[in-house]
Amino acid sequence: MIDLTPLAEAIRMQMQPVQRANPTASTIEQLSSYVPEDVTLADLITGWTVVSKSVNENEEIPLSKRRITCGEIAAIASKLTTEKGSLAQARRAWYAWANIPTFSESDPRQATILKTSACELGEIDATLQADQ
Repeated sequence: MIDLTPLAEAIRMQMQPVQRANPTASTIEQLSSYVPEDVTLADLITGWTVVSKSVNENEEIPLSKRRITCGEIAAIASKLTTEKGSLAQARRAWYAWANIPTFSESDPRQATILKTSACELGEIDATLQADQ
């Protein structure tokens, strides 16, 4: 299992405001136990970079804010590794996050994580298909 504690700590120190940094770091910590064993931080950076890019100029504000956050996570994480990541490997993490069996749709935070991960998984899949 990948240890994303250093990333969560870096997010808490670097992301602003703190009201945004703490929940983001907590989510990263929560999701870390669901990352497949052979997926690296570099792979996750590749995934966050892909989902940080807008595919439509007229996106809703929450979606554009999520993209900004993903870009910030990628930038902060990039300071922690020099490896090159694989989007195909990143896809495995997003698939796992979109299908966490212990998460409940009745818990608003868990439901949001499942829904967001599924949405981002679709974007990663579209990018992988476009690159073929």
